[in-house]
Amino acid sequence: MALRASLGHQRWLVPVLAFVLLIAILYGSGRAAFQTTGIIGALLLVPAGAWLTLAAVNSEDPGQSAVTNVNGRGVLRVRLFVLLAAFIVCCGLTAISVGASIVSDTEFGTRQDRLSVIGLLIVAHLIDAVLGVAIGALVARPVIERTGFALLAVMLFFVLSLVVPGSPVRETLGLLLGNLHNGPWGAIGILGLIAAV
Repeated sequence: MALRASLGHQRWLVPVLAFVLLIAILYGSGRAAFQTTGIIGALLLVPAGAWLTLAAVNSEDPGQSAVTNVNGRGVLRVRLFVLLAAFIVCCGLTAISVGASIVSDTEFGTRQDRLSVIGLLIVAHLIDAVLGVAIGALVARPVIERTGFALLAVMLFFVLSLVVPGSPVRETLGLLLGNLHNGPWGAIGILGLIAAV
Protein backbone atom coordinates (compact mmCIF):
# COMPACT_ATOMS: atom_id res chain seq x y z
CA MET A 1 0.00 0.00 0.00
CA ALA A 2 2.85 2.40 0.82
CA LEU A 3 4.56 1.41 -2.41
CA ARG A 4 1.35 2.01 -4.35
CA ALA A 5 1.08 5.45 -2.76
CA SER A 6 4.71 6.22 -3.63
CA LEU A 7 4.22 5.17 -7.24
CA GLY A 8 0.89 6.98 -7.45
CA HIS A 9 2.32 10.29 -6.24
CA GLN A 10 5.25 9.93 -8.66
CA ARG A 11 7.55 11.82 -6.30
CA TRP A 12 10.17 9.15 -6.96
CA LEU A 13 10.27 10.17 -10.61
CA VAL A 14 12.13 13.46 -10.05
CA PRO A 15 15.30 11.98 -8.48
CA VAL A 16 15.33 9.16 -11.03
CA LEU A 17 15.02 11.56 -13.97
CA ALA A 18 17.61 13.91 -12.44
CA PHE A 19 20.08 11.02 -12.11
CA VAL A 20 19.45 9.78 -15.66
CA LEU A 21 19.77 13.33 -17.03
CA LEU A 22 23.08 13.89 -15.22
CA ILE A 23 24.39 10.55 -16.47
CA ALA A 24 23.33 11.45 -20.03
CA ILE A 25 25.11 14.80 -19.77
CA LEU A 26 28.19 13.18 -18.23
CA TYR A 27 28.49 10.45 -20.86
CA GLY A 28 27.09 12.43 -23.79
CA SER A 29 30.45 13.24 -25.36
CA GLY A 30 31.33 9.59 -25.95
CA ARG A 31 35.02 10.21 -25.19
CA ALA A 32 34.96 9.78 -21.42
CA ALA A 33 37.36 7.49 -19.60
CA PHE A 34 35.48 4.45 -18.32
CA GLN A 35 36.77 4.38 -14.77
CA THR A 36 36.57 8.16 -14.18
CA THR A 37 33.00 8.48 -15.36
CA GLY A 38 32.05 5.39 -13.39
CA ILE A 39 33.34 7.04 -10.23
CA ILE A 40 31.23 10.13 -10.85
CA GLY A 41 28.17 7.97 -11.52
CA ALA A 42 28.71 6.13 -8.24
CA LEU A 43 29.07 9.42 -6.38
CA LEU A 44 25.85 10.76 -7.90
CA LEU A 45 24.02 7.68 -6.66
CA VAL A 46 24.39 8.73 -3.01
CA PRO A 47 22.25 11.91 -3.17
CA ALA A 48 19.96 10.39 -5.82
CA GLY A 49 19.32 7.31 -3.67
CA ALA A 50 18.75 9.43 -0.58
CA TRP A 51 16.36 11.75 -2.44
CA LEU A 52 14.52 8.75 -3.91
CA THR A 53 14.17 7.14 -0.47
CA LEU A 54 13.01 10.40 1.07
CA ALA A 55 10.37 10.76 -1.64
CA ALA A 56 9.19 7.18 -1.16
CA VAL A 57 9.03 7.30 2.65
CA ASN A 58 7.38 10.74 2.76
CA SER A 59 4.88 10.01 -0.01
CA GLU A 60 1.99 9.74 2.45
CA ASP A 61 0.85 12.29 4.98
CA PRO A 62 1.20 11.20 8.64
CA GLY A 63 -2.47 10.22 9.01
CA GLN A 64 -2.49 8.08 5.91
CA SER A 65 0.88 6.63 6.88
CA ALA A 66 -0.57 5.49 10.23
CA VAL A 67 -3.36 3.65 8.41
CA THR A 68 -0.84 2.05 6.04
CA ASN A 69 1.29 0.94 8.99
CA VAL A 70 -1.69 -0.76 10.62
CA ASN A 71 -2.73 -2.46 7.37
CA GLY A 72 0.87 -3.44 6.64
CA ARG A 73 1.22 -5.13 10.04
CA GLY A 74 3.61 -2.66 11.58
CA VAL A 75 5.79 0.38 11.00
CA LEU A 76 8.99 -1.62 10.66
CA ARG A 77 7.62 -3.96 8.03
CA VAL A 78 6.19 -1.14 5.91
CA ARG A 79 9.36 0.94 6.23
CA LEU A 80 11.61 -1.98 5.28
CA PHE A 81 9.44 -2.70 2.24
CA VAL A 82 9.66 0.91 1.07
CA LEU A 83 13.45 0.96 1.65
CA LEU A 84 13.82 -2.28 -0.30
CA ALA A 85 11.80 -0.80 -3.17
CA ALA A 86 14.03 2.29 -3.17
CA PHE A 87 17.14 0.09 -3.23
CA ILE A 88 15.75 -1.91 -6.17
CA VAL A 89 15.27 1.33 -8.12
CA CYS A 90 18.86 2.29 -7.19
CA CYS A 91 20.00 -1.06 -8.64
CA GLY A 92 18.34 -0.05 -11.91
CA LEU A 93 20.16 3.28 -11.76
CA THR A 94 23.39 1.34 -11.18
CA ALA A 95 22.79 -0.65 -14.35
CA ILE A 96 22.18 2.58 -16.29
CA SER A 97 25.33 4.23 -14.93
CA VAL A 98 27.65 1.25 -15.44
CA GLY A 99 26.19 0.59 -18.89
CA ALA A 100 26.70 4.22 -19.87
CA SER A 101 30.29 4.01 -18.61
CA ILE A 102 30.97 1.02 -20.84
CA VAL A 103 29.32 2.55 -23.91
CA SER A 104 31.05 5.92 -23.52
CA ASP A 105 34.60 4.52 -23.33
CA THR A 106 35.97 4.12 -26.84
CA GLU A 107 38.95 2.06 -25.58
CA PHE A 108 36.93 -0.30 -23.39
CA GLY A 109 37.37 -3.30 -25.70
CA THR A 110 41.17 -3.08 -25.48
CA ARG A 111 41.37 -3.03 -21.67
CA GLN A 112 42.90 -6.12 -20.08
CA ASP A 113 41.19 -5.55 -16.71
CA ARG A 114 37.72 -4.67 -17.96
CA LEU A 115 35.86 -7.39 -16.02
CA SER A 116 37.50 -6.48 -12.72
CA VAL A 117 36.80 -2.77 -13.32
CA ILE A 118 33.16 -3.54 -14.11
CA GLY A 119 32.94 -5.56 -10.90
CA LEU A 120 34.50 -2.76 -8.88
CA LEU A 121 32.13 -0.22 -10.44
CA ILE A 122 29.10 -2.36 -9.60
CA VAL A 123 30.30 -2.85 -6.01
CA ALA A 124 30.98 0.88 -5.64
CA HIS A 125 27.57 1.79 -7.04
CA LEU A 126 25.79 -0.69 -4.75
CA ILE A 127 27.68 0.51 -1.67
CA ASP A 128 26.82 4.12 -2.52
CA ALA A 129 23.20 3.09 -3.22
CA VAL A 130 22.88 1.47 0.21
CA LEU A 131 24.43 4.55 1.79
CA GLY A 132 21.99 6.80 -0.10
CA VAL A 133 19.01 4.70 1.01
CA ALA A 134 20.31 4.75 4.61
CA ILE A 135 20.71 8.55 4.54
CA GLY A 136 17.24 8.95 3.05
CA ALA A 137 15.74 6.73 5.75
CA LEU A 138 17.61 8.66 8.42
CA VAL A 139 16.28 12.07 7.41
CA ALA A 140 12.72 11.02 6.47
CA ARG A 141 9.67 11.51 8.65
CA PRO A 142 9.32 11.40 11.62
CA VAL A 143 12.94 12.55 12.14
CA ILE A 144 12.69 15.63 9.90
CA GLU A 145 9.15 16.71 9.06
CA ARG A 146 9.78 19.23 6.26
CA THR A 147 11.05 17.96 2.93
CA GLY A 148 13.22 21.01 2.25
CA PHE A 149 15.11 20.60 5.53
CA ALA A 150 15.41 16.86 4.86
CA LEU A 151 16.99 17.54 1.45
CA LEU A 152 19.43 19.96 3.08
CA ALA A 153 20.32 17.24 5.57
CA VAL A 154 20.85 14.82 2.65
CA MET A 155 23.32 17.23 1.07
CA LEU A 156 25.06 17.76 4.42
CA PHE A 157 25.44 13.99 4.92
CA PHE A 158 26.69 13.65 1.34
CA VAL A 159 29.35 16.33 1.80
CA LEU A 160 30.37 14.77 5.11
CA SER A 161 30.65 11.37 3.45
CA LEU A 162 33.09 12.92 0.98
CA VAL A 163 35.36 14.52 3.59
CA VAL A 164 35.23 12.23 6.65
CA PRO A 165 38.09 9.72 6.58
CA GLY A 166 36.90 6.11 6.50
CA SER A 167 33.43 6.91 5.14
CA PRO A 168 31.99 4.40 2.65
CA VAL A 169 32.05 6.98 -0.16
CA ARG A 170 35.75 7.72 0.37
CA GLU A 171 36.52 4.02 0.69
CA THR A 172 34.77 3.22 -2.61
CA LEU A 173 36.58 6.13 -4.27
CA GLY A 174 39.83 4.65 -3.03
CA LEU A 175 38.74 1.23 -4.25
CA LEU A 176 38.07 2.53 -7.74
CA LEU A 177 41.20 4.64 -7.87
CA GLY A 178 43.36 1.74 -6.69
CA ASN A 179 44.44 3.50 -3.51
CA LEU A 180 42.52 1.38 -1.02
CA HIS A 181 45.00 -0.79 0.83
CA ASN A 182 42.55 -2.68 3.05
CA GLY A 183 40.29 -3.97 0.26
CA PRO A 184 36.54 -3.42 -0.01
CA TRP A 185 35.79 -5.03 3.37
CA GLY A 186 36.53 -1.83 5.29
CA ALA A 187 33.98 0.06 3.23
CA ILE A 188 31.41 -2.70 3.52
CA GLY A 189 31.92 -2.94 7.30
CA ILE A 190 31.59 0.81 7.83
CA LEU A 191 28.54 0.83 5.58
CA GLY A 192 26.95 -1.93 7.62
CA LEU A 193 27.42 0.10 10.81
CA ILE A 194 25.90 3.22 9.23
CA ALA A 195 22.97 1.26 7.82
CA ALA A 196 22.38 -0.40 11.19
CA VAL A 197 22.12 2.99 12.90
